[in-house]
Amino acid sequence: MLSGSFTFYSDPGHGWLAVPIELVRPHLDRISVYSYARDGMAYLEEDCDITRWLKAIGVGDNPDACRAWFAANVQTFTHANDSADLPFRRGVDYIGGIRNA
Repeated sequence: MLSGSFTFYSDPGHGWLAVPIELVRPHLDRISVYSYARDGMAYLEEDCDITRWLKAIGVGDNPDACRAWFAANVQTFTHANDSADLPFRRGVDYIGGIRNA
């Protein structure tokens, strides 16, 4: 199971987990078009894609297991009052573009 130090970004309406793209690339078929990719990072949206990725890397989709992984591995939380203030939302690259590349 993967462990490390990850950053979670949020705005007033949503959140994304920043993951190096090479850790996501083998699982792109499970990731929705609502996640982003920019500068070597994937930003997995919180509603489905974080859980899908955690299941793919062996954490599973049990809510307690996901919360435990999140608590142990997400070290930084960055909140923006406006989604335009999140650097990966400027000049948006949806992850679907990587899947089709």
